[in-house]
Amino acid sequence: LVACDFDGTLAEFVDDPRMAEPVSGIMSPLLGLAECAETTCAVISARETDDLAERLAHPQGLIIAGSYGKDLVTGSGISPAGYKQLHDATVM
Repeated sequence: LVACDFDGTLAEFVDDPRMAEPVSGIMSPLLGLAECAETTCAVISARETDDLAERLAHPQGLIIAGSYGKDLVTGSGISPAGYKQLHDATVM
C-alpha cells in the first residue's frame, strides 16, 4: 500500500483550498507506482471525493479516499487485500 495525503503532500498548502493543485510532476511517479503488480495506491484526504477527483484530474489506477478515508472511489479494481490495507490505514 502506497498512500498519501493531498494537501501538504501532493499539493502545497494554500490560503484558498479551491486553488490547490498537485505539484508539477508529482502525479507521474504516483501513477507509475499504481501500475506495479500487487501495489495499491491511494490518496487520502479530508476533502470530499468529488473535489479530490477533480483536483487529481480523475486519475485511473488510484484509489481516492475522501472524508478521511470514509468515502472510496476507485480508478481501477481494488483487491480484497488492498481494500483491507486501506481500511486499516484510515480507521481512526
